[in-house]
Amino acid sequence: MGAEHSPEESCDRLLDINGLVAEGQLQLDWTYSENFHQRSTIENLAEDFVVSLRSLIAHCLSADVSENQIIQSLDHQINNSQPVPLHLL
Repeated sequence: MGAEHSPEESCDRLLDINGLVAEGQLQLDWTYSENFHQRSTIENLAEDFVVSLRSLIAHCLSADVSENQIIQSLDHQINNSQPVPLHLL
């Protein structure tokens, strides 16, 4: 989990996720404002993201899957995800 912004600090986005691949590992930094989010909510969101990402990777590795099928699967997951109501953040 990345650093959170303090309530006194200005944050122009509700949630900022930055990622990079270093030494063969995906690293994600989740930054959020404590004015809008509870730490537990962001932790749950990050955990759900990891589960979805691992599922997508497993799907891609389990069969002879074309690049187009990978993109379609990812689009399906994104389009069918449920937004988190703002009052829960």
